[in-house]
Amino acid sequence: MFSLGYYVAGNNSIEIEVLKQECAEWSVQIGCHTDVLSDITNRQRPAVIFLRRSLQPKRLQLCSSYGGLLFLRSPDASGCSITVSLNN
Repeated sequence: MFSLGYYVAGNNSIEIEVLKQECAEWSVQIGCHTDVLSDITNRQRPAVIFLRRSLQPKRLQLCSSYGGLLFLRSPDASGCSITVSLNN
């Protein structure tokens, strides 16, 4: 997982366009807390507070209720690269 150093504020959208991609199955994630608490009955926060989507198609628009840091995820970091354009 690679942080872009970019923060997406809650309820604000971001557009991501893939300009160049080596290796398949890249995904994008907003938020770093990936624990899913749906099995806990007395939880203090919503069960899922991150958003993860595949970078297929090559352009997508995302919006997270909670916001968070923006990450790119690769199934295998060795030899894979990606170039994206961000717009908010």
